[in-house]
Amino acid sequence: MTDMLTFAAIKILLSVIFSRLGKMLAFAFEHWRVFLPMAMVCLAIWYVHSLRSERDDALASLADYQAQVEDAKRQRRILNMVIERRLELELARVDAVHEAQMTTLMENYNAQLDDKSKRITDIADFNGRLRQQLEAFTAARMSEDRSGSLRSAESGGDCHATDSGYDVAAYLDTLEYAAADTTLNYNTLWQRCDAAIRAANGTQ
Repeated sequence: MTDMLTFAAIKILLSVIFSRLGKMLAFAFEHWRVFLPMAMVCLAIWYVHSLRSERDDALASLADYQAQVEDAKRQRRILNMVIERRLELELARVDAVHEAQMTTLMENYNAQLDDKSKRITDIADFNGRLRQQLEAFTAARMSEDRSGSLRSAESGGDCHATDSGYDVAAYLDTLEYAAADTTLNYNTLWQRCDAAIRAANGTQ
């Protein structure tokens, strides 16, 4: 019974709706010159509203994109500053190590020169004492003129040999120092280049 009443009510409601709708359509067709412009105006209003909604959505998307781009640029700038600071610290460390190595190399070079100079001076003193002993020994057996000429010849030869020995030792030490200096400079240059390349690969 209840289902029948419900079905009857729905049927009546649908008939009323279709009846009213038919009357409205008939009225609209009868007065189409009025309803057509109204429909066109409503369609235009809906279209404009749709365009405005699309424009607002596009502007919002553009604003979000611009904000993301600015945030990415800001993060990149911060990252670049960090990388550049690390590069400065790395180059400063490389330069400090290079300075320390150069100082040590120079100290060793000067110490070697001083040591060789001292040893050559000791040899010269020994040669001088030996020469004096030889002169005293030969003075008792030979004439004064001959011993004097012998002293001059021996003195000149010993001094020349001593000076030549010192020059050769100093020359060899200088060559060794120059080679070590070139090697240090070369290694330091490559370390600086490697640090710069690493920074360039990480910086845009």
